[in-house]
Amino acid sequence: WPFWLSPRQVMIIPVRPSVDDYVKEVQRLFRAQKLNVDIDLGSNTMPKKILNAQLAGYNFTFVLGDTEKESRSVNIRNRDDQSKQKREEVVALDVALEKLCKLRDSREIENKM
Repeated sequence: WPFWLSPRQVMIIPVRPSVDDYVKEVQRLFRAQKLNVDIDLGSNTMPKKILNAQLAGYNFTFVLGDTEKESRSVNIRNRDDQSKQKREEVVALDVALEKLCKLRDSREIENKM
């Protein structure tokens, strides 16, 4: 699905339970902008959660840990960019929100931020 049409735009995955509050805050901020954002607070391992998000077809997966919480940033994996499946891009939270809103509003077919 293109991002603007996707029912699964973003999955947020915490590295550890200590960042669950930040994960929920990020979800609230993105949902306030009418983005489809889910979180995985389940008991699976982080690699399993990432795999599940990929298999479910989420356009973007955010992996949030202590570093991201402290710097108010997000670690982004893009479903359509195979070169970044193992190497993520760290972006400031407000910049990520702005870019995703622009991507949604532009109705681009490509999944590029």
